[in-house]
Parts: sequence; C-alpha cells; structure tokens
Amino acid sequence: MLKVFLAEDEVIIREALRDSIPWEQHGFVFSGEASDGEMALEMVRKLKPDVVITDIKMPFMDGLTFSKYVSEELPDTKIIIISGYDDFEYARQAVELHADRFLLKPVTKADMISALENTRRRIEEEQTKRAPRQQREWGTEDSLSSLELSGFDPKVLSGFIESGRAEDVDAFVERFIRSLHGAEQSMLFKNYLLVSIRISAANALQDSGISGEQLAELVPDLPVDYSGEELKSYLCTVLKSVISVRDSASRKSGGDLVEDALRYINDNYCSDAISLNTAAKAINVSSNYLSAIFSQKVGDSFIEYLTKKRMQRARQLLRETDMRSGEIALAVGYKDPRYFSYVFKRTQGCTPSEYRSREAD
Repeated sequence: MLKVFLAEDEVIIREALRDSIPWEQHGFVFSGEASDGEMALEMVRKLKPDVVITDIKMPFMDGLTFSKYVSEELPDTKIIIISGYDDFEYARQAVELHADRFLLKPVTKADMISALENTRRRIEEEQTKRAPRQQREWGTEDSLSSLELSGFDPKVLSGFIESGRAEDVDAFVERFIRSLHGAEQSMLFKNYLLVSIRISAANALQDSGISGEQLAELVPDLPVDYSGEELKSYLCTVLKSVISVRDSASRKSGGDLVEDALRYINDNYCSDAISLNTAAKAINVSSNYLSAIFSQKVGDSFIEYLTKKRMQRARQLLRETDMRSGEIALAVGYKDPRYFSYVFKRTQGCTPSEYRSREAD
C-alpha cells in the first residue's frame, strides 16, 4: 500500500476527501492530515508518504512553499495540488515543483480518484524501470525551462476557446500539436496543458452559468499513457464540446434560457420532485445562474413563479371539478394536503374550501 498525506485548511473539504475516498481499494493507506503547511511539513518529514495532496492556500505556509520543501527533501514523493485559483501562474509553479497533478476546485470524488490512480501507476512504472528522475520524461529535464522550450503559449489556446469556430477545430489542433515539438510526451506538460484547457474553458464559459461539475465533464482527465493520436482526438473532442456550450450559452444569454425554464415548469409543476436544481440540470446550466437570470427576466423567483402556476391550476380545479382538497393538492405537486392548504391561504387569502364556496355563489 502507498501512503498518502493530506494538507488542507478547510475542515469540510479535508474531511470530505478523507472520508469519501476508498483509499485501500485504490492501493493507498491514509497516513495523516494537517490544517496548515508548517504542521504538514513536520508530519511529512516523519511519515515520508508516497503521495502528498495539498491545497494552495493555507495559513502559516502556503501549499506551493510546502510543496517546494517536500520536493527538495523527499524527491520521490508525488505531489497533487488542489486550488480554487484559476490562474496559469499557479499551474506553471506547480509544474516547476514537479507536481504530478494540479486540480481545480471543486474537486469531485471522481477527479481525486482519477488523479490517485494515475499517480499510483506512475509510481509503479518508476519502481519497475528504476530510472533516475531526469530520464522519466522526454529524456530531457522536466522543468519550467522545458515548457518554455516547447513554445507553448496558453494565450493561443484560450484565444481559440473564446472565439474559435467548431469547423476550425481539427486544423487548429494539428497546428497546435506540431508547435509543441514533442513536449506532449511529458507527464508534467500534460498536467499543465490540462489545467490550461480547464482555465481557458472556465474563462470562456464564465457567463454561461456552467457548474464546476459540468466543466469537469467537458474537460476530463487524460490517461497516463496517452499517444499522440489520443491527444489529438482528446483536444478535438474537448474544444468542440466547449465551443458548442459557449455558443449555446451565448444564444441563451437571456430569453431563450428563461423560456426553457418556463417550459420546464409548465410541463412539470404537477410533480412534487420539481425544483430549481432539477430545472437547472434539465436545461444544462448551474442553479445559481438560473436563479439569477430567472428573477431578472421574470420578476419572480423560481419558487414564486412555480407557486403561482400551481395556485392558478388549483383555483381552476376548485371551480370546475368536485375533487377534494387533498386530491387537488396531489394534482398540483403537493404531497401534504395540509401544506397545500397553508400555501393556498397564504397566497390567495382564503382556504381552498372558502374559495370554492365563494366561486359557487
């Protein structure tokens, strides 16, 4: 079993990662945790873990400084860095420190397991080959200077994601890969490239309401032993998907998205399972973005509009049918008849039975 150590100052995130990952199932044993860099460094020096997972922002000693010490003192220890900062500079520094992975928050369970699996395979490969660090990638030095020699410029990638056309993706990828001059064979460069794509995609889609989970689905991880053709196919698929979402979001920058949400409410208001989250998922945007744009365009919140729709239908059923109040409650999406009566009285100024009597007179 490989020992893994976690440094994370946010208790909720630290406990979630510690308790949700089936460590042993993936060949690891959880050996320790710390809430700041200084404490983590002392513990790592004693435990000598095979893998260190660390956040960028921590008190007393930040994650990059902590990683620098770990890299210098325990060069065989692999480092997985997680960060909430969408900044290329952090990725570049992570590469310089020989970080094996750079994950952007929110880090899902699947993201972390994928990173651990890839790291474990790399450790096993190194143990088998017993090759010195300098020979593991390219045959040249894996460092920031290697990236610079590759000619890779993140602005080229981000510029295409922000304004490129889907029909130009294949040609762009061909030129892009040729410009790397073989750097794509480096594990560290691959990590830097993946982070660059994710950051560029996040920037291009920042006004589309896309969630972190959806972004992770659009820009998944690459297998460790990818070939040049696999990289080409991966880039083409990712770029086309991101551009499609970007263009769709642009078209839906207001009216279309709200129309989709209104249509979803009209089709599903009678279900007790309907919610802002289910609507957002159905139309492929984040719930926070849908909530904001819905209120802006409609003038009511999602719940206020849904309640009005339900009450409108309830009044119709009270006027035109002999259905009992409990039956009407179920018909308009309320499992609890008492709660339905409460909402009806609060919004209509009278009970369902009073409304029916009044309309009958």
